[in-house]
Amino acid sequence: MRLDQPGQAAGFHADPDAAVKRSVDDDPRPGRFILTGSVRSDLENKVWPGTGRLMRVRMYGMTQREVIGGASLAGPSMLDKIAMRSSAAFSLPVVRPDLGDYVTLATRGGFPAAILGTPPDYIEMWVSSYLEQLLTRDAHPIVANRDQQKIAAYFRALASMSAGLPEHKTIFDAAGIDAKTANTYDKLLADLYVAEQVPARPARSANRSRAARTSTAAHFRLR
Repeated sequence: MRLDQPGQAAGFHADPDAAVKRSVDDDPRPGRFILTGSVRSDLENKVWPGTGRLMRVRMYGMTQREVIGGASLAGPSMLDKIAMRSSAAFSLPVVRPDLGDYVTLATRGGFPAAILGTPPDYIEMWVSSYLEQLLTRDAHPIVANRDQQKIAAYFRALASMSAGLPEHKTIFDAAGIDAKTANTYDKLLADLYVAEQVPARPARSANRSRAARTSTAAHFRLR
């Protein structure tokens, strides 16, 4: 597809989904398009023409190696070093981080917009704004206005308990909701790509615990 050709560009702007669909049907080679957009497309139940034509790629926060950049990206990664099975592949940094430094890195998160070019004094403000809009505007098609405080409380409860294996009722009580509402919120947070359910290990007893892994933004915002 040539967007520098007026005829093709006009057709694309008139209906981008159909234009990409036709182009992929004519030429299915991978890597020709990178499509981005809002998570609302999954929540609003519109017709989806991408099945069999697009591959969804999950994006995660930046690693410390990516943040540092430069020479660190030229060498082998941590996984590559582990695969070498040699202690010679590892070396201590010139400036060794202490416990406080590790906590700072963990709570900073990995959002590019928050850590690249954002003044440190504004990072918490940026993350607070991100979460507020995520749980109000992006969740709005599913959650009514009166329930936005409830889903925010549930998200806060999940984030604060993500380091352990709390019982279902402990989380529900902390958020002030029941199991049915929690199940709805679980699916919504998963659709928003900010929380992921981790299956519990098979237990010998009937009691099973819930584990939820939340995004780094939640850990940072609720620290």
